[in-house]
Amino acid sequence: MYGDFSLGRAFSESTESIPLSAVSKARLDLFDFAKVARISFYETGSDFPEAISDLEAEAVKKGSVVIQVWLKLTAPWIGKVVDVLQARGFFLGGVLPQWFDDDGLLMQKLLFMPDFESIQLYSDRAMRIRDIVKADWRRSYEK
Repeated sequence: MYGDFSLGRAFSESTESIPLSAVSKARLDLFDFAKVARISFYETGSDFPEAISDLEAEAVKKGSVVIQVWLKLTAPWIGKVVDVLQARGFFLGGVLPQWFDDDGLLMQKLLFMPDFESIQLYSDRAMRIRDIVKADWRRSYEK
């Protein structure tokens, strides 16, 4: 996803467990006109599974059909957080360079079938990113 846009970042596998002492801090923003809910997690903690469950339920209750989750990509336990989201049907949306001063990760869930073929893209790189997102959506859909 970063391709030529690394900006000197170092990448490593996320293998740490979510610390029991960490507490999630999040904000839910609803965009009624677009039926989109954006859940920004400024911190993720051991309560993350319950926090995302409650926020997702609230978003769906209020009519959202697209649920976006923004996470700090630099949390050492981000892999475990992503595992929780993937188990709930979320898939990769993209990276958000410098979104939280650190880089962010966008995960998303759609309550409808996406039409990936209708997306108009200009560059080969954009098409490769679309294919990565589509493959991750397929993984979440086939569960």
